[in-house]
Amino acid sequence: MSKETTVHLRVEAGPDRGRVLSIPAGGARLGRSAGNDIRLNDPSISRFQCRFYFKNRRDLAVADLASTNETLVNDKAFQDTRLFVGDHVTVGETTLEVVCDTFEAADAAPTEAPPPATEPPAAGDKSPPQAEIDLGLQPVPEPAPPRATARIGMRKLGVLAAGLAIVVAALAIWQWLDQPGERDGDPRATGDRMLAIDYEKVQASPDNIFRYRLLLTDERIGVQVLNLEDGRRIDREESVPPDLVNELARQIEQSGFFNLDESYTGVVPEAWDQLDLEVVLDRRTHRVRVVNRIEPAPFREARQVIEEFARNHIGLHALPLEPEQLREMARDAWLLGQRLLDERQVRRENLALAIRAFAEVETLTETLDPKPDFYADAVAAREDARRLLDEEYDRELFRAERAIRAGDWSTANHHLRAVLDLLHSRSDERYEAVNRRLLHVQRQLERQRR
Repeated sequence: MSKETTVHLRVEAGPDRGRVLSIPAGGARLGRSAGNDIRLNDPSISRFQCRFYFKNRRDLAVADLASTNETLVNDKAFQDTRLFVGDHVTVGETTLEVVCDTFEAADAAPTEAPPPATEPPAAGDKSPPQAEIDLGLQPVPEPAPPRATARIGMRKLGVLAAGLAIVVAALAIWQWLDQPGERDGDPRATGDRMLAIDYEKVQASPDNIFRYRLLLTDERIGVQVLNLEDGRRIDREESVPPDLVNELARQIEQSGFFNLDESYTGVVPEAWDQLDLEVVLDRRTHRVRVVNRIEPAPFREARQVIEEFARNHIGLHALPLEPEQLREMARDAWLLGQRLLDERQVRRENLALAIRAFAEVETLTETLDPKPDFYADAVAAREDARRLLDEEYDRELFRAERAIRAGDWSTANHHLRAVLDLLHSRSDERYEAVNRRLLHVQRQLERQRR
């Protein structure tokens, strides 16, 4: 078998059954999205499911990209594992069989290898032969040189020119397709970036073990925390808007993370401090591990923006704090919430701020056992504040709609502004709809004033 046609995987079951795949030197990402190196037509797999690569530049391995549906090897879940000939990799409803587990190609060959020669069907085998799809990428045989005595007529010259034009056009199309971000379906063609993150922080000493794990993929972020000393265990997951993922991708790209070496190792007696960060950004994958050593500046910058991103969306601001500090901060939040609730008539946004303060009590005391004596009161107060806010929201919105129907744009403008003040934050799912309505009313008001 030639180096350019090394088949590493064969689709044994699923919509793409019979397809054969070759993994290039730099690895290949697999999933449902067109932004992957290998795209499968299985709707049950994640947009970005897993990545095949070569450990030590030789041994085939697969890493799960924190997919919604786990990637299985021989029916067992894993995060990152070596593959051997005969292993079966399951993604969604698709099963891939490993037919070659080492790297042989000299360069980055296409991720899909040409199918092997078809053998005649065995007697009694009624299964239809797999159709070979010609993508028009096979080398075009060079025409035989014309005889020296041959004369090319105008008709033959026209045919030759047309053929040359077709070849030039095909080469131009192929070059366009090969440009990152230019292909139809590539996330960058529409401004979206493919970003997957696997980040782990482990701090161990003779007295304690602290482990922090963050996974981001498919516009979802998940965080797992374990702290043996105080018994804290947290497992939380949230969705993330695509525009925020794009911004995070930009910050990581600008940090210089992709220019770092793969490993930075030092020695600290009786301690183990490890930072392990793998980032898949568009078509680049880079993993850096820092053990018992001060982290390089680009690594620190990337890590900090990732941790801050998680804190903003998961709400784990209190991880480093001692239980007594958590109780004190929770009590302050409880007292603040009560004051804001009492003063809700002074400023409209005080009601939303009171809800936020009561919610902060729950966040700060999440890992405390037993809960503070004011915990139940804070939960009840939060629900009461939400009910009051909803009632005021419905009342002001009704007044705004009535004014709109009457063409009283000034009054409608007043009540819609009151609704936005009441909601206070764009994080409330109702905010944007009301804001769009307000813009419409303000345009009508401007026309009326002309």
